[in-house]
Amino acid sequence: MKTFYLTTVMLLVGLLSFGQSDSTKINSKQFHTYYGLQVPDISELNSVFGLTNYPQLNSNNFSVGLGMVKFSRKKIVFQQELFVYSQSRKNDSITSSIRSISFGQSLFGYSYVNNKKFQMYSSFGLTYMSTTVKVIKEISSSTQFNQYASAIGNHLEMTSNNFLADITTHLTYSIKMPDTKNRLILGIRAAYYFPFENSKWTMNKTKLDNGPNINPGGYSLNFVLGFSY
Repeated sequence: MKTFYLTTVMLLVGLLSFGQSDSTKINSKQFHTYYGLQVPDISELNSVFGLTNYPQLNSNNFSVGLGMVKFSRKKIVFQQELFVYSQSRKNDSITSSIRSISFGQSLFGYSYVNNKKFQMYSSFGLTYMSTTVKVIKEISSSTQFNQYASAIGNHLEMTSNNFLADITTHLTYSIKMPDTKNRLILGIRAAYYFPFENSKWTMNKTKLDNGPNINPGGYSLNFVLGFSY
């Protein structure tokens, strides 16, 4: 996957060489929505699930997000992003699920290309991710409330909160919209996340020692749809 990410970035650089001829800068703010693929590293978590016969989770997740981008006149780019992904897997009687919510902010961003048609920029930033893992034992439709409430162990829930560094690259194409100064933004976004430390798991704010180490960010590749304003 690292090779895939690097190849994607190099391809974006090559494609944008066509955009250098138009030197008119677009010094503006942009609002983005993101739709695409998030690939966290959850192999150690799945190893634990395999030992306990819980359904193992898929590494590929559909993610959605929102972003704000601001371009300055000195090629500096500032951006903020919010993402969420989730999935569940089920066997005969047990459902495993994962959900991650993240908020990221760039510490430094640089615009390689910024003209009327093309924008390409990369940033290094900090992201906070809260990841919740649940394991639920299915019950029959005739189960009574008191019966379920007395059965400890029907529902497991664990949370891991992580700070990660991230490197992102955007390639976008802007289209002039009629009767307005705003422009439609289409493009792609590629990112990789680096955890600062091992995962720290909790259950209802109680620390769980010796938990599996995961990278809840991993890689991501998203389609960008937005507008400048």
